[in-house]
Amino acid sequence: MTLGKIRSPLSRAAVSMVILSLTATGWAESREKVLHAFRGTPAKYPDSSLALDAAGNLYGTTAESDSTTCAGGEGGCGIVFELTPTSTGWSYTELYAFKGGQDGSDPSYSLILDTAGNLYGTTVSGGGSQICSVGCGTVFELTPNSTGGWTENVLYRFQGGIDGRNPIGGVVLDGTGNLYGPTEMGGEGCGSVGCGTVFELSPSSGGGWTEQVLYVFPSYGNSDGFNPEGGVTIDADGNLYGTTNNGGTGCHGAGCGTVFELSPNSTGGWTESVLHRFQGGRDGQFSSGSVVFDQSRNLYGTTFRGGSKAGCGTVFELTPSSGGKWTESILHRFRCGKDGGGPQTGVTLDAAGNLYGTTQGNGAGGNGTVFKLAPVSGGKWTFSVLHSFTGKRDGALPQAGLILDPTGSHLFGTTIYGGADGLGVVFEITP
Repeated sequence: MTLGKIRSPLSRAAVSMVILSLTATGWAESREKVLHAFRGTPAKYPDSSLALDAAGNLYGTTAESDSTTCAGGEGGCGIVFELTPTSTGWSYTELYAFKGGQDGSDPSYSLILDTAGNLYGTTVSGGGSQICSVGCGTVFELTPNSTGGWTENVLYRFQGGIDGRNPIGGVVLDGTGNLYGPTEMGGEGCGSVGCGTVFELSPSSGGGWTEQVLYVFPSYGNSDGFNPEGGVTIDADGNLYGTTNNGGTGCHGAGCGTVFELSPNSTGGWTESVLHRFQGGRDGQFSSGSVVFDQSRNLYGTTFRGGSKAGCGTVFELTPSSGGKWTESILHRFRCGKDGGGPQTGVTLDAAGNLYGTTQGNGAGGNGTVFKLAPVSGGKWTFSVLHSFTGKRDGALPQAGLILDPTGSHLFGTTIYGGADGLGVVFEITP
């Protein structure tokens, strides 16, 4: 299959710029196991990361389903599912089927769990706003109920104006129960669609939730970026970190994307700082995934394009230095060969400092890869492919990131295509 991004970034011209790439390559593959293959009844096309609870159950979403029909969609509105480990394999349960309209449709990104076992997520569409043709998206909660099922509660319906639209990046939860996330569009600038926002949802004492827009990305070509597609990461001090798919200063001024920080300030607002502006070329461009911290507060992430001459993306590290500056190092440049190409989401970090991720295309099987980057002496990193998808029963085109179990011995993920009926799989890999 050809390399192409389902939710494509705006096209930008690349500029050659330079940084450090210190990688060695290995091709020994680990064992992949398909835990569930989607059959289209009721669900198909899992395109988001999974969540794992303390009992070892997996939770995820699919972009479409056959149980309902959505206005303007190609199929149903998507579902939330659970996979439960059993003595003979994994048991599949549909937890909720979205209905479109006021309810939401096309659940995006990953789900998160709170300490009570409630699930939170976003839908790209639905919600009932007339500004967007099929709705501007929602934030939802799923709560286990007394009958053994799950009850959905829409926490917020985006209206498509200054409050944002199309929350493609999911949400994160802080220690006091507030939710944070980006919207790809909405806010101000970028014509009528908006350049995107970062928002907060806070539970109120009488029930319900209140939205506050923390930051509005201002305009096309602005140096702070626009179109935040990946989720945000929250640190112990309550600062938020994320990426923009476009904007910044690279790519002949059109913008190759940025990594940004939002910090609460003394006036009760939030201050944005740009940690890195991608320059295109060898530096990478179009970052649409979330970032992750290690114990030394280094940040890691991916770009979808740029890097090698083939322009197939990078894995990068940002290291904090004095004066609030950050230094970028490129850990791997994808070549659209056996190493894969087009990493669309961020990376997962284990306790030993290894990074794991997916590419949505290429690889030895031509349908994407699962990869590992391991730190070695001298600041170098060793790259290896853990699995190359064949497009057959093992899956094809992973659009989402990976999660790691608490022991660090099992990786779980999804592919949007492949499997017995070509409608996607949930897989496990032992690194």
